[in-house]
Amino acid sequence: MNEMPTAEGSGAISAPLSGPLSFITPLLGLGDHTEFVLSLVEGTDDLYTLAIDGAPAGSTPRLFLLNPGDYFLDYSPGIPPDVIAELAGEAPEESVRRVPEESVQGLAAGVADLAVLVVIHPADATSGPTANLLAPIIIHRPTRRAHQLVLDGAPWPLRAPLVPA
Repeated sequence: MNEMPTAEGSGAISAPLSGPLSFITPLLGLGDHTEFVLSLVEGTDDLYTLAIDGAPAGSTPRLFLLNPGDYFLDYSPGIPPDVIAELAGEAPEESVRRVPEESVQGLAAGVADLAVLVVIHPADATSGPTANLLAPIIIHRPTRRAHQLVLDGAPWPLRAPLVPA
């Protein structure tokens, strides 16, 4: 049985993630843009904003992203090996040669280089803030490449209420 490696959603992100990010595919709903800047929100350790790189401040939409670890202890989205390889800058066939497909353990080093953030929907008049657990943002720290992974058929909700664990 082939299992996908998982990136645990629990625990603090070990290294600051702020800075430029290059997405391997455009983000859903933000046109053809692939170059973004991730910024830690002042006074927080796990809340970020994501804005299109080079756009004047306030001129484009920005997303709020959060390390899900403090809110969703069991969150560990499966990440396909080919996505890990592409984020690392490898051709998928190189990854398959380097790591046997059935070896999740062999992918541990690749997973350790990843950070997982989720898109936050701010509170409105009818509900509190929620997190999109169905389409996490996966960041490969060494390459600064990122991908929004849509987890088709996964049990994670699109709008999970944010409640500290």
